[in-house]
Amino acid sequence: MEECEARVQACKIAYESIVARMTEELNRFQKERASDMSMLLKDFAMAQAQVGGRGRRGKLPVLIAAARPAAVFQTRKTQK
Repeated sequence: MEECEARVQACKIAYESIVARMTEELNRFQKERASDMSMLLKDFAMAQAQVGGRGRRGKLPVLIAAARPAAVFQTRKTQK
């Protein structure tokens, strides 16, 4: 009986350890995604401001600028 209780206790400790590690990893992942999303939105807003500052010169600059945030995001991501 004591052997079974010891095994159950060891399993509970292992389970709690896994839960703690998973919680830490989830928190880390959420912080990284929030940081990435913040950087992406900032770059997008800057691109939109640049497009707005150009006035009404046509649709092509708008389309080109709309593609830039993703490229800037990829460049910054690879620099880390």
